[in-house]
Amino acid sequence: MPDNPADTSNPPAPEDRTPQRPGTPGALAASWPRRRFLGVSGLVGASALAAPLAHPQTAAAAPSGAASPARASRYASAQAAGASGPPAGLRAEHAEQPLALDTARPRLSWRADPAAAGRQTAYQVVVGRDAQQVHAGHGDLWDSGRVGSDQCVDVGYGGTVPGAGSRCHWAVRTWDEDGAVSGWSAPAWFEVGPLDEADWHGADWIQAPGADLPSLTGSHWIWYPEGAAGDSFPDEVRYFRRDFTLADASAVTDATAVVTADDFYDLYVNGTLVASHPQQTDGWQRAQVYDVRPLLRTGANTVAVAATNIGPTPAGLLAAVRVTAGASVVALPTDASWRTSTTAPTGWQDAGFDDSGWAAPLDQGTYGTGVWGSNVTVDSSAPAPLLRKRFPIAAPVSSARLYVCGLGYYVASLNGERVGDRELDPAPSVYDRTGLYSAYDVTDLLRRGDNTVGLVLGRSFYAIDSPNIYWEFASWISDRPAARLVLRATHPDGSTTTVVSDGGWETRPGPTLSDSVYNGDIFDARALPAGWDRPGAPSAGWTPVAVGSGPKLPPATRPQIMPPIRVTGTLAATSMTATASGGYVFRFPRLVTGRPRLRVRAPAGTTIDLRYGEILRADGTVDNQGDAGITPGEIQHDTYTAAGSGLETWEPSFSYGSFQYVQVDGYPGRPPLDAVSARMLGTDLPSAGDFHCSDDLLDTVHAMCRDTIANNLTGIPTDTPMYEKRGWLGDASLFCAPSVDNFDAQTFWTNFLAVVADDQGADGNFGDLAPAVGPGQGADPTWSTAGLVLPWTLYQEYGDLGILETRYAGMKRFVDHLTGRATGSILDGTYGDWCAPGYVAPPEGARLTSTGSYYRCAVLLSQIAGALGRTADQTSYAALAGQIGDAFNAEFLDTAAGVYRTGTGTAYRQSSNAYPLFLGLVPDAQRDAVVTHLVERIAANGNHLDTGIVGTMALFPALTEHGHVDLAHQVAAQRTYPGYGYWVSLGATTLWEQWIATPRSHDHAMFGSIDDWFYKYLAGIRPAAPGYRSIAIRPYVPSGLTSVSAHRDTPYGRVAVDWRTSGRTFAIDVTVPANTTATLTVPCAPGARVHASPGVTPTPGAPAGTAAFRAGPGAHAVTVRS
Repeated sequence: MPDNPADTSNPPAPEDRTPQRPGTPGALAASWPRRRFLGVSGLVGASALAAPLAHPQTAAAAPSGAASPARASRYASAQAAGASGPPAGLRAEHAEQPLALDTARPRLSWRADPAAAGRQTAYQVVVGRDAQQVHAGHGDLWDSGRVGSDQCVDVGYGGTVPGAGSRCHWAVRTWDEDGAVSGWSAPAWFEVGPLDEADWHGADWIQAPGADLPSLTGSHWIWYPEGAAGDSFPDEVRYFRRDFTLADASAVTDATAVVTADDFYDLYVNGTLVASHPQQTDGWQRAQVYDVRPLLRTGANTVAVAATNIGPTPAGLLAAVRVTAGASVVALPTDASWRTSTTAPTGWQDAGFDDSGWAAPLDQGTYGTGVWGSNVTVDSSAPAPLLRKRFPIAAPVSSARLYVCGLGYYVASLNGERVGDRELDPAPSVYDRTGLYSAYDVTDLLRRGDNTVGLVLGRSFYAIDSPNIYWEFASWISDRPAARLVLRATHPDGSTTTVVSDGGWETRPGPTLSDSVYNGDIFDARALPAGWDRPGAPSAGWTPVAVGSGPKLPPATRPQIMPPIRVTGTLAATSMTATASGGYVFRFPRLVTGRPRLRVRAPAGTTIDLRYGEILRADGTVDNQGDAGITPGEIQHDTYTAAGSGLETWEPSFSYGSFQYVQVDGYPGRPPLDAVSARMLGTDLPSAGDFHCSDDLLDTVHAMCRDTIANNLTGIPTDTPMYEKRGWLGDASLFCAPSVDNFDAQTFWTNFLAVVADDQGADGNFGDLAPAVGPGQGADPTWSTAGLVLPWTLYQEYGDLGILETRYAGMKRFVDHLTGRATGSILDGTYGDWCAPGYVAPPEGARLTSTGSYYRCAVLLSQIAGALGRTADQTSYAALAGQIGDAFNAEFLDTAAGVYRTGTGTAYRQSSNAYPLFLGLVPDAQRDAVVTHLVERIAANGNHLDTGIVGTMALFPALTEHGHVDLAHQVAAQRTYPGYGYWVSLGATTLWEQWIATPRSHDHAMFGSIDDWFYKYLAGIRPAAPGYRSIAIRPYVPSGLTSVSAHRDTPYGRVAVDWRTSGRTFAIDVTVPANTTATLTVPCAPGARVHASPGVTPTPGAPAGTAAFRAGPGAHAVTVRS
């Protein structure tokens, strides 16, 4: 049985008691053999938590050379400055000014004044309702008293919270080692959101009513008359039309078209493209439903279809259109009354076109007969609905909060003003287990008198209805999106007005006729009701909402704790070229994740198509074809129909993609270069690091890594923002570390881990991706290892012990699941070292990587148990790791040759040796031989890698830690295939899915692990204790680099490194944040002269060829002359 869990929710200890945390890296290290502990204790390889390092005899003399006397004086002045300023950077649950925490006992953090030269020895926190009182040091909710502790990260709140939406102000002051007290910090605040169902009392899930669909019974399969029913017809497009007349379009209450075709089609109503149904295998089996009411007009109307056959095969069009106006119903099934042609003259889709010369269609029988039988199912593709509620406010408003939980996307408004700047909200979740809500301060948007709150709902992944061979099998998939809402206004007298989502709301179809997160939005600006979300808007055409219920609704809601997806920037096009078909292609300076924005002046009814993609076809048009196995047909295709109201600016609300090119068709005349811009979208994470060096190629690769990671942080960590948009756990585990090197991503990964936990299977398996179509669907341990790698990364990088406690039970169940699957401690998998040069799946199979990852999980779980004080579990999983390690070496290690082999396929590649070295699995007696063989194989490959995503993560740390940093640099800097520089030579601005010149995806972050090597090895910035409470700075210096500068923003402040070499001189400047210490290890040959700035003290035990120093907070310099 495991030990009792550590209680991480207790408030700080009483005055002058120093709180103790269970488990320390030193204690953990003492219980492990060096090769196995150090191999996986950090985020990277064996030196991530290295032991204290020795140095030669060194004098703390005045700096010389690169470290000038003036700089030394500045360092000394900074360290002797005396009393420090007040703390800053206040956060609650790792967020600044959070509006909706999911706990009434948040953890509070702050940073000491960067000028502070010493260590905090005590603190005092006050929390209260009044900001001025708090700033003066008085809190009516909590006063911690003076607590003797240097802790400034994750200090537990010990007071009370008045309730959801109540603002709690807080401030902190600290004492230093001399007993001097700082001033009070500027007050910060936090609010707790709805914590349980009682806080959502009365709020129903609401949505548009389900469609009353026309039946295909009675409709006929028709085609152009060029053969007999059931024949094989040519590989051609055929055009179909049906005219009808309406006495009064304003009286129409429903107008629905159900359409399918063998093989695919474009549907038009009165000249406006309603939908383009893509080509896909047996796509005719899924008929789509379209609301065409907004496109109808009094008088003549036309439904038109361009149907394409991929022949020679049977071909047919099947449709049913129904228009209801009071008691009058117009039914338009496909039959002999339609007209068809082999050509498409200008205006053929419009009402009033003369089709008298067109032929009657070939009738191939009613639905249910012929070669198609009764095998058509009907999918709904209703417009994104508008929902609204009118309500009065009788008194002034002192504060107001809006909480919205969407199943699917939503856009909220109040009195005609958009609420907030969130995009694509909420992020994906396991919708039938957890709904994510967001909080808004809407105090300034409410007014006394009449008010209107509005919602527009999009499908997202919850109600996806575009062809998708994966998500259509999700356990939560629904036919329409839904939302839940609470609006609570507080008045000066303390009374409240509450508005909830319930049956009193009303709805109507909106101008977004169709939305798909993959395929794009179809928007008709003419169908937007003017002022629909303002008080006093007309009621005609609005009907009551449906109140949702059923098993696909989540039993729980929680706040989306990470920063939202926002528009993070706008890029202007750099060029525009014409296509042969009369369109225009806009090129942007780099590949981005986002959506195009259109600016146009056009007559009402003008339809403009925007297709966007990562590459161009040979004819210069944009390639926006999806993946046939997931998103068949055309994707990333938006359609805009102009209102004719002057300059119109539009961008889609419910879709996004990855692109560097946008193709525009239908634009009136030649567009200006600013007609289309690229709107970048992503989870809006603050920058937390950067890296530069003397090698321009490595700088470019770093920029590619950083941009690609940002492109794939869209609510969840995606594999590709164009083709799949799925949270593959293998990718996540590979670019989590570089993501936190570059961004403040703690809350992002915390949110994602809750998704991973929701998807854990009953058997303990985490699965291969999250969210998934069902829980625990995983086949490769290396992928599902993310369930431990991600929490451990957050602990190492941010010192977050709470995430280990929260996820411990699930991690333990997963490792036990792997043990139950293993045969003789050996595991197999599916993917292995994915996407090695020349391969997708590795030829040697997945047994070596899967078993190595099993070992990694056992080691991590033992370390996590130790950090939490669960000593029994720590011991038992350490023993399991030893058992797995022994079996691994017995199964794969060829001791005579010094290589690891799998016995299948190619049997050996660089990854086969690199991954065991990375994990610390290689026995001491075999390590030199294994390293030598790896180096020889790299040399035989022309100093190129031959690794996939797992091996690439391992290769650079393994080489560096075993004395081959020069070779690691040479491999990283290769400009020919295979290598990062090869992509650069082909014009890449982001990382690609494969090393080849023609991959599927050009925006794939899974090879971004090299960026962690840049930070932790070339710059040498690593946590020596969780959260950078102490810091290890040890740059590895390749002979081919002359300088590196980098910084990392840690929970305690900024760590910065700037090193340079010139001739025989090595100089380094470092910045150590307040309330921390650092060990600085630099290259130093025997007999070298070493000069260190004041405050830098030698420390013994450095490895041969280095010197080691200790340094406290401040700026420091060391110069070494050989």
